[in-house]
Amino acid sequence: IQVYVHNHKFKYYEDESNRDISIIRNNIRHSLVKPWENQTDQFIDRFNDLSHKAINAVNRMNDLIAELSKRVENVNHQKLIHDQLVEKLLPSQLVRLVKHLIGETEISWRRHQWDGLEQWLKKSKIGSKLKLNSHWTILRDRNSWILSNKVHDAISLLIKSQGEFSTDGFSLYLNKIEKPTLNSQNSKEVIDAKIIEGKRLNLRSWRHGDVFQPLGMPGHKKVSDLLVDEKVDRFSKEKQLVLTANDEIIWVCGRRLSEKAKITNSTQEFLELSMKTKVGVSWT
Repeated sequence: IQVYVHNHKFKYYEDESNRDISIIRNNIRHSLVKPWENQTDQFIDRFNDLSHKAINAVNRMNDLIAELSKRVENVNHQKLIHDQLVEKLLPSQLVRLVKHLIGETEISWRRHQWDGLEQWLKKSKIGSKLKLNSHWTILRDRNSWILSNKVHDAISLLIKSQGEFSTDGFSLYLNKIEKPTLNSQNSKEVIDAKIIEGKRLNLRSWRHGDVFQPLGMPGHKKVSDLLVDEKVDRFSKEKQLVLTANDEIIWVCGRRLSEKAKITNSTQEFLELSMKTKVGVSWT
């Protein structure tokens, strides 16, 4: 402030408004600061020194938070703050970490923003969400805090029987293969190609009420129940996709194949389904 005033050659003027102690800043100046200043001719210097020390303390804290942020897990445009990482942090320090992760370290928050997030961090239950700004939302998950910076619209993409099909960061691949091999990846499945031959295929967001017959089960199951059983967090639920053939779910993408699409001893044509994603769900 002193440098700015000097560079712009501002002069100090004393007028009647400066003496009105009903104005808070004047009351502080005359009732608090002036008596202190009269006690020592170094008051201003000491006050500035204290201010510099406070700034340095904040900078050191920000440096520590920046270093800590390197241990936050980044998964497909989501940031996972595991409980073990922050269990020894004060609530105010966790707020600073969140501010840093969403790129607002240098932005001054209003008191209600700071207090609101701090109270939410203390009291939030599993599944609770809080919108931090127009880009970022934080979710309380079972063993972590999840920051997500993108809201996805519902997806619905009509596709052909073979090839690569992409939408909103997701890519689905359908390729015929000679024979299946052992595979432990949830993002890849092999089905009987005849099952979908001539049918209308659709890659879409799952909906409440969706049901399918999971591989190896005699009856049907709600997709919502499958996601609960697999402890899928709320953000990932919102981005979950299904592949349908004539409106019947044959694959809850990255999670479970339908019994009706499985290969058998009589299968002659094999079709490999694989899903890749740049944003959103992690197929684990």
